[in-house]
Amino acid sequence: MALRNLSVTPSNLQSIGLNRYMYWENTVGSFSTPATTSIILGIITEGSGIYNGHESKAGDVFAGGFNMEPLSGIGRDVSLFLIDMDFHLFYQLTGLLPSMCREVLFLEPSNPLARLGQRLAALPSDQWIPYAEHFLLKAFTRQFYSLDVRTERLIYVTKTLRQKPLIDFDVLCRQTGVSYRALQRDFAHMLGITPKQYANVHRLYQATEYIRHRQLTDAAFLAGYCDQSHMTREFKRLSGLTPNQISLMHRIDSKMFLAREQNARKHHAIVLPY
Repeated sequence: MALRNLSVTPSNLQSIGLNRYMYWENTVGSFSTPATTSIILGIITEGSGIYNGHESKAGDVFAGGFNMEPLSGIGRDVSLFLIDMDFHLFYQLTGLLPSMCREVLFLEPSNPLARLGQRLAALPSDQWIPYAEHFLLKAFTRQFYSLDVRTERLIYVTKTLRQKPLIDFDVLCRQTGVSYRALQRDFAHMLGITPKQYANVHRLYQATEYIRHRQLTDAAFLAGYCDQSHMTREFKRLSGLTPNQISLMHRIDSKMFLAREQNARKHHAIVLPY
């Protein structure tokens, strides 16, 4: 895989659920994205490709997230502007359930986030982030789709799981006043996954942070895995990478891991959204 540029920029609007921006420039070859519990809005600014079996081209806008296994794609000199947001912001802006994005959802031109992509395409790249923040904040204040009690409960539970990934679910149920079965129904309806799947993905990202500064055995223990082998199995299942490969990625100070495919003489890349 060839890549000319990759940048990751934190958002100034994290308080409303807008997390970060990523930009890939001139991507050629195969790539994959790991399991994630964010909604990733992708705006194709140049080139074409195939993502999760869907043909895509410049001008297309898609949303992905809540996938529990890596998704793969092929880029043909493609450039992408990516916006990482929490599920409730995506729902408030579009009225679409985040569970619809698990297999990658290409947005209709009438969708407000698709309109954002169309407007960004007419601007120089140095104006994308300020324009996106202005557009999304203005749209958020209009409150197109209000949050019901179930969604408010999900926001509380998911924030708690991000802050305390090892919290006991019985404690969460007592705090929210619902049974675990009711919590499962909430997750299934809005996100298409179970509470434990959500927690497992965030444990993986917590482990990647421990790997940055610690030995793998210590990282596995601190993240709540039974042992290093358990952590390795979860990493392979959710990201397609091993903890050793993540450690190497940290050492070269890159958000992207590049490896040569054994049977195709092509380069393959994976981008971790953290």
